Amino acid sequence: ALLLASCALGYQHWTGSALEQALASSSDHLAPTISLISEPAPLAERTPVVMLHGMGDSGTNPGMRSLCDTASGKYPGLHVVCSTVADGAASITTTLDKQIEEFTASVRADAKLANGFTAVGLSQGNLVLRGYIQRVNDPPV
Repeated sequence: ALLLASCALGYQHWTGSALEQALASSSDHLAPTISLISEPAPLAERTPVVMLHGMGDSGTNPGMRSLCDTASGKYPGLHVVCSTVADGAASITTTLDKQIEEFTASVRADAKLANGFTAVGLSQGNLVLRGYIQRVNDPPV
């Protein structure tokens, strides 16, 4: 499954004074906004979500927990996993191959992910997910 996010300014090409004007007229931040393009699937049909943090972060840190809680809060009953693979310094000191192995073991250990899941990676988490998809992808993303 794919999740598309866009900047608050949209996908337009901005240069020079047009960019300055757009930035001045935008809200106080340019954080990505996520919007649905259709109604969400009924609870029984929703694909679980696994989120994987970036380098130096942890699946138990408040920021990551907030992301995971936002998804399950927006869609009550949605199974959301905030992965703790290679938390903290381990994300720096553990080889990518080992992180992929740990991620594989963690998703295979969760029966709710057996039929597949949506993967959301932040920064280095994307690299781990790419390795998982290219090498393993069982259960499938």
